[in-house]
Amino acid sequence: GAIRGQATAATATAATATSGTPASELAAVREITGKAACLGCHGVDRKIVGPGFNEVMAKYKGNDKAENYLADKIRHGGQGVWGSVPMPPTTMLGDAEASLLARWILKGAPQ
Repeated sequence: GAIRGQATAATATAATATSGTPASELAAVREITGKAACLGCHGVDRKIVGPGFNEVMAKYKGNDKAENYLADKIRHGGQGVWGSVPMPPTTMLGDAEASLLARWILKGAPQ
């Protein structure tokens, strides 16, 4: 049977079926958002300090340069796009992690 707190084949299949995102990718995103403390300032579906991920997705939907742009903002921070509160750089993330996070946000931050 399933082991509490551990992903199993059944939970991996369920995660992919419900979100369209592989469970391994969701696990990597959870690790990244924890490491970089993203959810301290950004809600998945609401603004906290910075915009909710749903707002970011809506703003950049259909923009073919959005993934690179957002990955750069994640890594280097910024100010002025969403108001006066600056987003600090998340230099502890590598380029691949920032790109994965940007793709996840642009997919609607599936859970």
